[in-house]
Amino acid sequence: MWILSFLLLTWVPAVLHGETLRFCLMKGFYFFLLFVCCPLILAVSAQGAAGSCARPELTHGFLVPDQQSYPENSVTYACDDGFKSAMEGWWGTTTCQNGKWFPELFCIDENSCVPPKIPGGKCLTTSGWFEENEKLTVDCDPGYRLTKAFPQPICIKGSWTSIPTCEKKKGACDRPPKISNATILHEASQEVFAEGSKLRYECKTGHNTEDGKTQESITCRAGWWMTPLPCSRVSPACVMKKGRYAYFKLTKEELFMEGEIKSFDCGHADHEQRARCTNSEIFLTHCKCKT
Repeated sequence: MWILSFLLLTWVPAVLHGETLRFCLMKGFYFFLLFVCCPLILAVSAQGAAGSCARPELTHGFLVPDQQSYPENSVTYACDDGFKSAMEGWWGTTTCQNGKWFPELFCIDENSCVPPKIPGGKCLTTSGWFEENEKLTVDCDPGYRLTKAFPQPICIKGSWTSIPTCEKKKGACDRPPKISNATILHEASQEVFAEGSKLRYECKTGHNTEDGKTQESITCRAGWWMTPLPCSRVSPACVMKKGRYAYFKLTKEELFMEGEIKSFDCGHADHEQRARCTNSEIFLTHCKCKT
């Protein structure tokens, strides 16, 4: 519509000044190309480029296959003699994610070491690998500790002199059991919680704890979660019985919380009647058009 308006605004003055209609339409067409088509093409191109990755650079290695673009958004690479991938093997794979290759491509000296996988813990490193003769430091997750004291592991000719392990601390708790009529709010991937940890839980709609709260917490003590306050259904303030309100053609009793409003058909197309629970009594509006 706005394009037609522009053409009219361009054509009318043109006719008054003796210009031809064809010239006016040409002006409108060029305007459309310049201000509509070009920005649209640029936007689509930018959107496509935002998710693509340039050909990755790799030192001491080569891409398989080696090409300028990777439509599948993944690249396999291998390392030259005397080097190895920083991904626990001679080969590595990386994937294009949000315009960047992840994980980054690295070929490291074959005498360097990659971080070992530590269940319940992680290796502390800034580069992603360890050079020969570097020592390994492990940080155990909450609720875990190092199994025993031993000499700090050292990287020697591409291997670790030992691999530390993390074990669950005494007094730590496993994931909490389900709570009826409630949802526990915590990181889904966490499996062990240190003693003293607290997790919040939320009662589902229409339920409260005995003290009227919708959220509470449970605590880990000596390897066990303390018994939570149960979430119980809140008694309705109002009950709309089928016999008394037969004209609403209820299939079951309608329960209302204090202040709750519900809408019902009142026998006319596009009309409704609303019921509100106030001070444990039901008040009805007139039958009126739906809004």
